Amino acid sequence: MIKQGENIPADCLLFEDFNISTNESSLTGEPDELKKFAVNEENIDHGPNPCLLRNTLVVTGEGKAIVCNVGVNTESGRAEQIMSMDQDETPLQSKLATIADQIGLLGMVVALMTFIAMVVRAFIYVYVTKPDIEKKGSIILNSVLDALIIAVTVVVVAVPEGLPLAVTISLAFSVSKMYQE
Repeated sequence: MIKQGENIPADCLLFEDFNISTNESSLTGEPDELKKFAVNEENIDHGPNPCLLRNTLVVTGEGKAIVCNVGVNTESGRAEQIMSMDQDETPLQSKLATIADQIGLLGMVVALMTFIAMVVRAFIYVYVTKPDIEKKGSIILNSVLDALIIAVTVVVVAVPEGLPLAVTISLAFSVSKMYQE
């Protein structure tokens, strides 16, 4: 039994109606009421609308219906499943990810080369340029720590966090330019 003011709990087929109409805005976004007619032998050829869908509101009337689908098998359940599925990456997203990975890899290579160059420079300074310096270990340790800090900084700066945002903004700007022309 379906009555005015109730939310329909499952997808149903109306077989007896008394001036029933529903609001399906929760599914379709359309605020208009839809008249529903029970299917019978006299009107089956005229294509009545006997389907009552889950999560819709009975605005007027009442009727009797047979439950056809429940849970995820209803129209709203299928829509919820589709909306919750992980969407595949667009070609732009996959290219941006590839570019970001390549830039990150380049940053790692540059950071490693910077680290090696700074450590080699420290050893050359201590053992070749100033061989008579005391506290060679302390100077080398400080130089290695400085090189490590600079290498980590290069890696952090090289990772392009804002790349997708920058591309999106530039695309939006291009679209607005095309729209103006």
